[in-house]
Amino acid sequence: MASTEQIAKSLLEMEHCSSDSMRQMLLKGLPHAFGGSRHEYQLEYAKLLSACLKQEQNYQQQTLEKCATEADGMKAAFEVCQADVGTATERVEAARAVVEEKASALSLKQQASKTEEGRYVETQTMKEAAVLEHQMLEELKAEADSVANGSLQMLINGGWEDDDACQDFVSGVLEYLKAMNCESPLLAAVPKALGSRPEARGMFDKITLDEVVRIMDAKVASATSMVEQEKDKIEDINATYLGAWAIWDIACDAEKAGAKAHEEAQEELQAQISEQGAMAAKVADTSLSLEKITSAKAINECKVREIELSLGELQRLESPEDQEDKENADVPQPSPKKQKIDMTDNNIDVQVQPVNIAVQ
Repeated sequence: MASTEQIAKSLLEMEHCSSDSMRQMLLKGLPHAFGGSRHEYQLEYAKLLSACLKQEQNYQQQTLEKCATEADGMKAAFEVCQADVGTATERVEAARAVVEEKASALSLKQQASKTEEGRYVETQTMKEAAVLEHQMLEELKAEADSVANGSLQMLINGGWEDDDACQDFVSGVLEYLKAMNCESPLLAAVPKALGSRPEARGMFDKITLDEVVRIMDAKVASATSMVEQEKDKIEDINATYLGAWAIWDIACDAEKAGAKAHEEAQEELQAQISEQGAMAAKVADTSLSLEKITSAKAINECKVREIELSLGELQRLESPEDQEDKENADVPQPSPKKQKIDMTDNNIDVQVQPVNIAVQ
């Protein structure tokens, strides 16, 4: 009798069996179902076994087709995911290039802002120096005006109240003239000429007084001219200062805009990197799913082959009996009369008696 090992294996691995009791019945009956003259129950068993195996074959074939369809879809999805990863990688590289570009632009804007800041500070220093110079000239002009239009005018008009006041005015004018490095003879003549009442002044006093007035008027005019010149200078410096300030302010705005653009580029790069990571994870998940469905497909293919082998084994098990039945059908059966004679002949017991022959 041929081996039933393959059929037993298929029965044990059968997934679409109606019940475990059915499986156990088929397994227990398998060793006694084939060989020799088969009973009607054995034939029914073989039909039931064949039906179960074919049902399992159909089930596994359908499962295989489903797995194949899922595998094809998963493979297509995997290829799409791989393409998406490639696209995401290109976007990351593009975003990284933008970050580098924005970083370079920001560096240039920072340098420009620093340069303009230096120019602004320089013009601010120049403005402050010019303002101080202008204040000093204003003070000098005010001092000259005070002497020329105050003390000197009071002395020229003789409007002092007493000798002490006169001496104070004379001392102020004299000290101012000394500070101007006037000639010694003039400085020597000043106290008497300025200290005398207008009606008491002689010719020399008047000449001295006229010279002092000329010097003071020249001093006031010079101080006034210098103040005006410095005022024009301050206006130019102030315009330069304001321009430098505006340019620096624009450079600062440009630097801020560059920093923001660089920050946005970095954020975009991080977003693209995250997207790339998500795509890579999706590829890994899809690859794992593809491996699982491919493995399941291979298992189903193996099961389909196992069922085919089992059906083939079942067919081989049934073929010898069919052939024997066919051969028995070809041999002509004897008639009932012949069968009765044969049976009678077989039952006759022939006894041979010994014969004694006498010879005379």
